[in-house]
Amino acid sequence: MRGRALVGLLVAASTACGEAAADPEPGALSADAVRYLEDPAAGPAALEAALVNLDNGYARDRRAHYRVGDWLDLPEWRPRVYPARPGETRPVGAPLAAPETDPPRETDAFRALGEALFFDYPVQFVPGLSVALADPARFGLGVTDGRVDGLIWVDAPGGPALALTCAACHSRPTTAGRVEGLGNPDFDLARVVGSAWPPGMADVTADGRDDPMSFPDLRAVRFQHTLNRAATLRNGLLPLAARAETQIIASLGGVARPPRTYALALAVYLFELSETLPAPATTGRGRAVFDAACAHCHAGDGLAGEPVPIDRIGADPYLAESPERRTGYWQVPSLRGVADRERLFAGGEVEGLDALLDPGRAWPGHRFGLVLDAADRAALLTFLRSI
Repeated sequence: MRGRALVGLLVAASTACGEAAADPEPGALSADAVRYLEDPAAGPAALEAALVNLDNGYARDRRAHYRVGDWLDLPEWRPRVYPARPGETRPVGAPLAAPETDPPRETDAFRALGEALFFDYPVQFVPGLSVALADPARFGLGVTDGRVDGLIWVDAPGGPALALTCAACHSRPTTAGRVEGLGNPDFDLARVVGSAWPPGMADVTADGRDDPMSFPDLRAVRFQHTLNRAATLRNGLLPLAARAETQIIASLGGVARPPRTYALALAVYLFELSETLPAPATTGRGRAVFDAACAHCHAGDGLAGEPVPIDRIGADPYLAESPERRTGYWQVPSLRGVADRERLFAGGEVEGLDALLDPGRAWPGHRFGLVLDAADRAALLTFLRSI
C-alpha cells in the first residue's frame, strides 16, 4: 500500500493490572525481548506493526504464514554442524558444541550466543559451495583459525552438506583479521551459482527478477530507522529478531524454524556491533560541512534518517520497485562506518567515498555534496573517514 504512512514500532513494556512493568535489572533483557521469547504472538505482532507496506510480497508472505498454526509450529532447526576447513571434501573431527537454547536472560549472554550463531549457524544451503571450500580466497572468503568464515558442514539427512552462515556475506576478511558485520565486497557467490552478479552482491528476493543488491554493513543496523534497502520494516530489536526468524524459515523452504532464542540472540548481537564503531565528532570543519550538506537526511548520533521517496535519490528505481520489497521509499542508511564500505548504495553503483564526492563521476544519482569546493570536500571526507 504505497500511500500508507510509516508506522511506529510497538515499544511499550508489558503491563500487569494496568501498570507498566518494572524496568529490568542492569544487563538484563528488556521486557519486550522477554515477551518475544515467551509469547509466540510477540514476533508476528512486532513485525506487523513494523511493516511499511502491507501489499508487497514480503508483507503478504509473512502475514499469511508467520503465525500460530503455520510457521510458528514448525520444528526447530538445530542441526549438528562441523567446521568447514579449506580443501576438505567432508567434515573431519568432532561436531561443534550445540548452541545453548536457554541462555541466561542477560544481554551479554545473548550477545555471545548471537556471535556464535553468526559464524556457525547454517542459514541457507547453496548447491556447489564445495568449489568455494576448495579455494576460499578465490571466492573472497577468509580463513580464521583454520576454518573458512561463512561456511559450515551440516549433518543433513542425505549426508554432510555445506551451508552458508551469516558471516559469508557480512564478515570481511582483512590483513588485520576479519571485520564482523561489514559487508564482504569480495564474496563471489555468483561464481558459485553461475550468475553474472559482481562479487559482493546477491539476489535475495523472491520476486522472479534478477535484481542483486550489495551486501549491507550490519555494524550500523542499530542506528537504522528502517530495515532493508527499500525500507521494508521499521527498525527495532523485535522486528530485527522477527526478520531473522522469518528469513531463515524462508531460506529453509518453510519446513523448519530457528529456536526463538537464536533469532533474538542474532538481533542482540547485531545491535551490539554498533559498539565497534567510533563516535562522530561534534565539532570541526568537516562536521560543519557535513551538517550543512548531509544532515538533512543523515542526522542524530547514528547519522541515519527516515526513508525518502525513491525519486529523490536519482538512482535507478528498479531495485526499489521490486514487487517483493517495494514501499515507494529508499532506506536512508546510517553513515557510521561508511569509510569501510567498498560499494555504496543498493546496487553498488559507487565504489567508495572519493568516488561518491567526485563531481565528475558518471553515475547520476545522489548529487548531494557535489558542489563543494576542494577544501570543504577534503574536510568532509576526513570527517566521514573518522566515523
